Amino acid sequence: MAAAIPVTAVGSAVRTQEVAVRAKNACGLLTNADITSLFNDAPLDPGPTRVRGSKRAKNFTRCAWDDKRTSGQPVPQLVAYTNLARGINKAQQTLLTTPAGGTTARALTATELAGLGTKGVIEIHPDGASGTLGFLKGTDYAIVSVGYLGAPPNAPILDVELIALAGKAAPRV
Repeated sequence: MAAAIPVTAVGSAVRTQEVAVRAKNACGLLTNADITSLFNDAPLDPGPTRVRGSKRAKNFTRCAWDDKRTSGQPVPQLVAYTNLARGINKAQQTLLTTPAGGTTARALTATELAGLGTKGVIEIHPDGASGTLGFLKGTDYAIVSVGYLGAPPNAPILDVELIALAGKAAPRV
């Protein structure tokens, strides 16, 4: 995901800096380690797997960590999704960055957007079992979602956790 590039050469030693590589599609936004570093109280489903989308949506990709199966056990399983839309127009930007009425979605504050992008929306399901955060960076829009299946989670998903997860994806947008 990140490439080491030489930054400065001092004598015979070369200091390197990690630079995020731009994701080719939604599957490149997050790694299994990115997700499980924040959500480690349940096993993460296999992934990422690219989800087929509409042929009309050429600049939109979606990936899932979801095998569509539950173990039948009374323990939660963690699923995750990433979405990436490249080069969206102004009308799409407005639509995607405006919280929908009748939902628990809210706009991200300037502080929460630091390091992510210019506008964003977050929604946590009332029971804390799932959450989604979308953010605009230039003309690209990324969405990260996580949720628990099979049983309620040990602790609800928090805004700060979704913001941190989006922060791991943002450099790759």
